[in-house]
Amino acid sequence: MPEAPTYNAYLEVDQRGRWLASILDLAGCYADGASEPEALGALKVALPAYFAWLRGHDDYTPEVHGPWQVVPCETFRTSMLGDHQVHAFFTLDAQPVDDEELDWALALLQWAHEDLVALVRSVPPSLLEQRSAIDAWSAADALRHLARTQLWYVSLLDDPPGAPGVEPSGDDPIVRYQQAHGVSMRRLRAASDQQRTAIHEHAGERWSLRKVLRRSVWHVRDHTTQIERIMRG
Repeated sequence: MPEAPTYNAYLEVDQRGRWLASILDLAGCYADGASEPEALGALKVALPAYFAWLRGHDDYTPEVHGPWQVVPCETFRTSMLGDHQVHAFFTLDAQPVDDEELDWALALLQWAHEDLVALVRSVPPSLLEQRSAIDAWSAADALRHLARTQLWYVSLLDDPPGAPGVEPSGDDPIVRYQQAHGVSMRRLRAASDQQRTAIHEHAGERWSLRKVLRRSVWHVRDHTTQIERIMRG
């Protein structure tokens, strides 16, 4: 019997004791839990859905079957610096990004974006502003947050942070998010050789292009899950 594939899990734990487990080699594959074992167990369960998501967008993704092993690799405890939460800069985040890696990360970000837009376009506009009793967010709130954050992410490619480009306009949260996504994709695709290797520190947090890419894919997929939850009421 072939040995089960093993994936390294990178863990963040916040001030509330919530754990986020991610596989950095599979950008956007993540799970959370109230403890390290719970988050690792949820990450292992999340793998089949992640590979199914890839196959839904990419004809070249092979059928991948478990079982899998997930082992903790690095753990980072987030902290607050004023109003800013300092997130992890893992060892892998320091590695330069080559053309193939950039193309793949942008493909993942585009697929996550398309899924989100399809989701919010499938419901009546009036429901976008309806707030959830669970976390007090509406789908429109999540879209506005995504638009702001994605533009902030790409500004972090420069030191000091630069202007992201054309700011989104209009009141439609879907259109604003789509505009921000377009700006972000153009900035990321045009990353210079210097930006692909640089590591900057902003507000007490370290950033690199690799970190911007992984955080971007995770962020869109995470808020897509949140919006699905809001739509279910």
